[in-house]
Amino acid sequence: DQPMDVALPIQPTAQPDAAVHILKLAFSSIAALLWAAILLALSLVGPRFEEIFTDFGVRLPPMTRFLLEAGHVLGAIGPVGAVAIALLVGAAIVMLGRAAWCNWVVAAGMVLLGLLAAGTLVVSFFLPLTAMIESLQAGKP
Repeated sequence: DQPMDVALPIQPTAQPDAAVHILKLAFSSIAALLWAAILLALSLVGPRFEEIFTDFGVRLPPMTRFLLEAGHVLGAIGPVGAVAIALLVGAAIVMLGRAAWCNWVVAAGMVLLGLLAAGTLVVSFFLPLTAMIESLQAGKP
C-alpha cells in the first residue's frame, strides 16, 4: 500500500463580513466626529466659559480647571491648528477602525469612550454654571 496523495482544497483567507466592516466604519466615524467635537469645544468654547466663570468669581472644580487648561493648550495653536488637530485625531480613529485587528467591539468602545469624555466635558462646565445661577438667584455675587 502506497499512501494516497490527497489534495486539500485551498481555502480563501477569511474576509470580514460586509456588515461587520460597515459597522466598524460607522462606529469609528462616529467616534472620530465625537472626539473632534470635544477637541473643538475645549479650544473654542472653553475659553468663553472660563471668562464667564471668572467674571462671576465662580470657584471651579478640579476637573473643570483641568479641561480649561487643556483648552488653553489647544487654543494656543489657534483655531486653524485646533481644527487641524481635531481632523488628525478623527482621521486616526477612522484608520484604527479600518485596521484588520479592530473588530466592531473595539470600534464601539471608541464611541463609548468618546461619549464618556463628552459627558465629562458637559458635566464639568454644567456644575459651575448651575452653582453660579443658584448664587445669582440667591442674590449673592
